[in-house]
Amino acid sequence: MKSIKSIIGDRDTATVDCSSSVAAAARLMAARNVGAVPVLDGDRLAGIFSERDVLNRVVAAGRDPQSTMVADVMSSGLVVAELFENCETCLSRMKQAHVRHLLVLDKGRLAGILSLRDLLLADLDLVPGAQAMDAADRLAVDEDTVVTAQVLDRRALVTHDEPRVLSRRRRVRDDQVAGRAPSNGDRPLT
Repeated sequence: MKSIKSIIGDRDTATVDCSSSVAAAARLMAARNVGAVPVLDGDRLAGIFSERDVLNRVVAAGRDPQSTMVADVMSSGLVVAELFENCETCLSRMKQAHVRHLLVLDKGRLAGILSLRDLLLADLDLVPGAQAMDAADRLAVDEDTVVTAQVLDRRALVTHDEPRVLSRRRRVRDDQVAGRAPSNGDRPLT
C-alpha cells in the first residue's frame, strides 16, 4: 500500500489563519476545491475548518459568516497522521475518529492534508491495468460519500453525469414499474 508521502507529494496546502472570517475561509475552500483547510495560529496548528463546520456551526446556527471568526467554529480535536504512515493506517484512523480529513505532520510541522478521496484514488491506482484507468476516469466521489464499487461492471461505477451506483436490481425494478421490457438483456426478477 502507498505511503502518505507519495500521495500528498509536494502539493501546496491551503491554510487559513484563526482570525480569518468564515466567509473568507469558505471562498478559499471554493477556489481551491477542497472540503477542509488547516487553521493556523501564527506557525502553530490550531485546528481544522471543514464544510461540516460551515454547515453545522455557522449556517444551521444562524451565524453571520462575515463576522464569525474561523477560531470560533473550527474543530480543534485534531486527528493527525505522520508523513511516513501508510494509507491503510490512515484509513483506519479516519474510520475510528469518524472524520474525512487527516492533517499530515512531518516532525511535528504541517506537511499537508489527506482526504478520503485521496485514499480512494490511491487505492484505485493499485487495481491492475485498464480497469484502474477506466475506474479512475469514471469515478467521482464527493467528500460526503465513500463509494465502494465493483470495477468489473461499468454500470456499478459512479460517473460525473450520474452520482449514484446503479445496480442491476434497480434497473430491472424501474423497468418493471414503467412496464418496459428489461433493458440490456436483464431478465425480470422473480
